[in-house]
Amino acid sequence: MKNNFVYGKGFLAKSFNKLKNEKKFGNYFFYASGISNSKIRFNIEAIKEKKKIKSFLKFYPPNKILVYISTISVFDASMKNTKYVKNKIFIENFLKSKVKKLLILRLPQIAGRSNNNNTILNYVYKKIKERETLVIWQNVERSIIDVDDLLNILRKVLKKNLKKNLPEINIINPNLVKVMDIVKIFEKLIKIKAIYKLIKLNNYKRSFYNSIIKKNIYQKEINNICKKKNYLKKTILKYYR
Repeated sequence: MKNNFVYGKGFLAKSFNKLKNEKKFGNYFFYASGISNSKIRFNIEAIKEKKKIKSFLKFYPPNKILVYISTISVFDASMKNTKYVKNKIFIENFLKSKVKKLLILRLPQIAGRSNNNNTILNYVYKKIKERETLVIWQNVERSIIDVDDLLNILRKVLKKNLKKNLPEINIINPNLVKVMDIVKIFEKLIKIKAIYKLIKLNNYKRSFYNSIIKKNIYQKEINNICKKKNYLKKTILKYYR
């Protein structure tokens, strides 16, 4: 294994690699590879990821704490039956049974310079710019964090967690946003009126965010970094202007 700090080649893996030379992360190894599209429809992608992680476990340094990057969507009732979430839960449980030093890090939507068209920001931006129809769940809210803020959160939280040794950490920006808020910002930015279709998602419950935030030991550290005025607008302008 060439990289002894991060496994993966995508946007998040490259971002985590920026922490490589910081002493406080010397005990950690990040697994940041896998399915990046929450709308996967075919089992073949999930099967490939399961094979990949089983192979990975033969080579990763067992003296380090393995940080598996999962998603807060595992708590979202509206997504519990999707192949994406089922796959994440399977791998979480598989790693729990195989790895002694394990930290499951569940993330929300991460904003940054990514080529992944399946992120909520890239999806909305691309659809508006190309004048294609957006499908919007009108009652759904999302938690979005700037990748630079995520790294700063990890600098604070993972150092503390060496002592607390929590097996799971959920990171949520408490400034929840509706997709229409994202649409309006992009409309003004690129000066194109969005074409969209509104759909109500009946089994979505905002309360799952509130429940995680309320129980999160590290929420204060997260809030100190994410509670900024016009957070969403500033984040979008940072990466799309």
